Amino acid sequence: MSRATNKSGRLWPQDRKGVTALETALVLGVFFLLLFGVMDLSRYFLTWHGLNTVVSEAARASMINNWNYPCGNPTSGTAATIATAAPFLDPNKLQLCVTKTVSSGNNNISVTATYPFSFMISGFSSAGGTLSAATQLTY
Repeated sequence: MSRATNKSGRLWPQDRKGVTALETALVLGVFFLLLFGVMDLSRYFLTWHGLNTVVSEAARASMINNWNYPCGNPTSGTAATIATAAPFLDPNKLQLCVTKTVSSGNNNISVTATYPFSFMISGFSSAGGTLSAATQLTY
């Protein structure tokens, strides 16, 4: 029984053992890194968008209801209702500040919010930190 050989005279079946498993491991490693990277960036943008939504809703509530909120976690009352605009943000980690003042006949509303964020992929963990959003209205 003869076997096919390559240019160096080695037998093909012996040369190819484990190559498929190695190629699969290399490709799957890169695939999962890209998959989790996309998921991590999606979480980042979802958190960023939610924070901006909370700030916008707090500014609207302050303008309509003449509402102030000292800096803190929005866990009760109107602040808790506003925090539900971004249901994926934990109200216990969210910091919200709403200040409404009157100056020269103008109403000034200042809203800031912060939320901690960390990436799942360890290579990006140093890029995490605290996300913040702010807005100011004068009418």
